[in-house]
Amino acid sequence: MVTTYTYAHTEHPSIPNKTLYVQPTDLELWERAAELAPNGNMSAFVAAAIRSEIRRLEAAITEAEATKGFEPIEVEVGTETSGKLQRHFVGRWLVKDEPDDEFAPLWNEGAYSVRWTGSVAQMRNGRLLVWSELMDWDELDDDYRADLRIVANIQELNRLADEGVISRRLVDLTAVKLNQPIDISD
Repeated sequence: MVTTYTYAHTEHPSIPNKTLYVQPTDLELWERAAELAPNGNMSAFVAAAIRSEIRRLEAAITEAEATKGFEPIEVEVGTETSGKLQRHFVGRWLVKDEPDDEFAPLWNEGAYSVRWTGSVAQMRNGRLLVWSELMDWDELDDDYRADLRIVANIQELNRLADEGVISRRLVDLTAVKLNQPIDISD
């Protein structure tokens, strides 16, 4: 059974008349709403509820748009000797596996080579995840080290480069991706 509520405004014939069909399972809810409606005005009560739901849905759509491109991120941290751990985040890669000659010299004359790569991801809360890997391998022994740091913004990322923790190129590429200039006055 479907209950029909029709409200006609005879004193204002220009006001449109809308009919709402209420499912039997929602009848109790509808009747309670009618009791709580200010001055018994169901039209204003329903309109306020619809406005509220539209704001909530639009906010959810805006948030979904803002987080577009975010995905699960999994990285390894640690060393070969001390052990590796998996870390999981939700974010989007801004710079991925970027080698840098400044941090990755190759010694082809010796028995081993070293390669440094850096990656930066932006997490949903806006913070930056900085992941770097140093691979040192030769015929006898493989060594691997991966570090993970989380910084609040591009300025803190720039400080890591100033401290020699990551390459300047990684900061520059990230700043371009974020379309954020680096304030060097800090």
